[in-house]
Amino acid sequence: MFQTTKTIIEKKEEENKIPSNEGEILPSEVNFLVLPFFSLSREGSYKNDGLEYRQVVERNGKREEVVWKVIPPQEYGYPGIYDKKVFKAVEELLRDRGYPVENPVTFSIYQLLNLMGKKNHGGRDYREVRESMERLVATTIKSKGTFYYKNEKRYLDEVFHLFSRVVFSGEKLPNGEEAEKNYLYLNSWLLENLNKYYVRPLDYEYYKSLDSELSKRLYELLGVKCYGLLNDGKPYLRYKYGNLCKLLPIRKQDYLSKAKQIFAPAHQELKSKNFLAKVNWKGSSTNGSYITYYPGAKPRSESN
Repeated sequence: MFQTTKTIIEKKEEENKIPSNEGEILPSEVNFLVLPFFSLSREGSYKNDGLEYRQVVERNGKREEVVWKVIPPQEYGYPGIYDKKVFKAVEELLRDRGYPVENPVTFSIYQLLNLMGKKNHGGRDYREVRESMERLVATTIKSKGTFYYKNEKRYLDEVFHLFSRVVFSGEKLPNGEEAEKNYLYLNSWLLENLNKYYVRPLDYEYYKSLDSELSKRLYELLGVKCYGLLNDGKPYLRYKYGNLCKLLPIRKQDYLSKAKQIFAPAHQELKSKNFLAKVNWKGSSTNGSYITYYPGAKPRSESN
């Protein structure tokens, strides 16, 4: 899983096919497209027990278990849909300013709200963005062989955060002075991966055109995997249902009929918008079921 993603993204970088600030292409850091972080539902956003994803992979001829944990702060709860919109707005801000990205990143909440598509701003909107950024700073990530660090070409065994710090106007900066602007400090791993172009050029107009959060998340995840798949000449992607639920993340269902019902609208939308050619389910229960995805015209055009 992780090796294929790394190889193809690096190949695209070498071919100078990854733009940094081109139109509605949004360079998105690969780890946060492939690995689960944001809840896809309001119900899920209030979970306090966090998320854990485990997988056995083969590296250098050896099998090892890799682990990805997202641990929410008790005060703020688990990052959800709104927090993802804030994060995407930050990605847009970085793209528009161009690379390389440097800490601290100055921003205004007014800018972020506009990038989120909110035109009429009230006090509540400002408070929600502040709380979201604080939540993203406070949420802990634990990587054991999952987060790929491009600068040193290795997988991290580290505990870290998506954002290291946010300082709002009027608060104290690290040097003790009072901040005259809002300052955001990206985690060093994220910052360096962005500047090494360990990103996938996301068609942001297409992403925003998708109706459901599940459709958007599948576009992110499957889009990264299609980069490698199509260049290797393989016809499809296959996921074990339970593993896919963890990667999205959504709750694994007990009954296959219910699982299919939940995925059906997103699958249909991605087929109707040419991202998927077809989808096949195999298996008689959710414990042993597989989903096979056949890329449509859109990922084929994006991989060229």
